[in-house]
Amino acid sequence: MESVGALNAEGLVPQRFERAPESRRAEVTRLDAARAHIEFDGSADTLERPAGLQDRLSWWLQIAAIAGARELQAGMHIEIEMLGLHHDVLRWDFEVVGPETLDGIGASWHLRRAAIDSVERAMDVWLAPEHHWLPVRLVMGDPATKGSALWLDDVNEGR
Repeated sequence: MESVGALNAEGLVPQRFERAPESRRAEVTRLDAARAHIEFDGSADTLERPAGLQDRLSWWLQIAAIAGARELQAGMHIEIEMLGLHHDVLRWDFEVVGPETLDGIGASWHLRRAAIDSVERAMDVWLAPEHHWLPVRLVMGDPATKGSALWLDDVNEGR
């Protein structure tokens, strides 16, 4: 995956997203903020581009910026307009579960997004205030079956 964009008053503004699924041709999506629409290579499909729209890579940085600008509290929600995988736009609604301490990381905030469908499975993300609110742990679906998990073991290692 590759995401190219800019920063403006909305925050991170993706302009081009490329995804190359295994054994298939790369899919390129253009996210035109000026004309407020989305174009898909190889398709006549276009969509209205909502303000704040993120792609599969940019959301990591956007959610960090949103969390860092707010005073998080358990039960509050952070919504992100997300470029879907099927020429669509989805609303990802993260509920703030609350603060947690992670071994090797320290203080973090746990956010959870409920499953949207069989492709957009449930997601848990932990943001670390001491590390610019960037995600330090991410669990999508069930990693034991059809899912994935990413995490930092120890941010202090190697210092």
